[in-house]
Amino acid sequence: MNTDPVIVKRVEWLRIFPVLNLWHAARLAFCVRTLIPMFVAFVLAWIGVYQICQITNSVPQDDNRSSAALQTTTHVLQVFPWRSVQPPRRFHEVSLRPNVQIFTSGSFPAPVQACVVTLMSLLTSSEHTLRDAAVLALLAGLLMIFGVAAARSTATEFCTQTRTGAIAAIKLAIVDLPKSLLSTVLATVLIAMPILLLNAAAWLAVLPGIGESVAMIVWPVITLLAVFASLTAVVVAIAWFLSLAAIGTDRCTGSDALSRGINYVLSHKLRTLGYLSAVAILSKLSWWLVTAMLVNANALLEPRFREFIPIARRKDDGDVSGPEAALQWWQSAINIAPEVVEFGAFVSGLTLMYILLRQKEDGVQLRELDGGRR
Repeated sequence: MNTDPVIVKRVEWLRIFPVLNLWHAARLAFCVRTLIPMFVAFVLAWIGVYQICQITNSVPQDDNRSSAALQTTTHVLQVFPWRSVQPPRRFHEVSLRPNVQIFTSGSFPAPVQACVVTLMSLLTSSEHTLRDAAVLALLAGLLMIFGVAAARSTATEFCTQTRTGAIAAIKLAIVDLPKSLLSTVLATVLIAMPILLLNAAAWLAVLPGIGESVAMIVWPVITLLAVFASLTAVVVAIAWFLSLAAIGTDRCTGSDALSRGINYVLSHKLRTLGYLSAVAILSKLSWWLVTAMLVNANALLEPRFREFIPIARRKDDGDVSGPEAALQWWQSAINIAPEVVEFGAFVSGLTLMYILLRQKEDGVQLRELDGGRR
């Protein structure tokens, strides 16, 4: 018998590379307790955005889609008027809003992309201020409820492998809604302050007399103020998303949640960007996976249900029977599955990102988090 001592070293890869923990986001995106709030939020966002565009008379004139709530090719941004804005020929051109549209369209889920586009539209003197403000308020409100609910479910499972159901998580999110509102108001104030200073500088520049000359002389200062305003918007926006994850995980106050988010972003800039990039990639991979499954399923269904497929894909013309309408709605709900899973993976990833940043910054163990307790 060999009695030589053998030393076995266990490599804790998750401790060496904490970013590997973000792979759990892809798994949690397929959980029912995550899919339910994300599906409800996605549908409400689509319906709400379209209704806001109709009320403000800003629906694209070239949009021939039906006004039904869900269509075969449904996407939150398909009804947005700024979708028709022609992107610049080169990414480095001065037109900012199309550049943001190009970046966000391939990086973030549709509701998050909508938040970024509407915020940028408001910051760059939107032609439809009322519409953009209403859309941003709607999407933020949905994230404050359903995003916090998904964060709560993700945190409890990741921290202690326990489960918080979708209904219970939504109830907790509604109870914590004042905290989310406070965080949102504070984030709005922080973003608005440098913008107001920039607007004041623009107002002074058009004053008769020496206003124009002074503006030309101090132009570098004005440019630095604009850079500071844009950086503030980016930092506070990321911190706001992290604050929702903090409220869902630790149930902390709104001001504390936002201060944590800002502190983590500023203290760990590269780590935050790395985590955020990984979350965006994982959410997009989830979208591709579900899309591939639906494409394969469609290939199996087409030769066997030839008479059903045209009905399911036909746009609602108002002259369909009850079963046909049900088939169209079911098909529409199935078609948004990739978007919903991508949205769920992104929110779950943001929650795990907050937990990892909190561990790094504050040295907090998983079970010390409120999300780790029942």
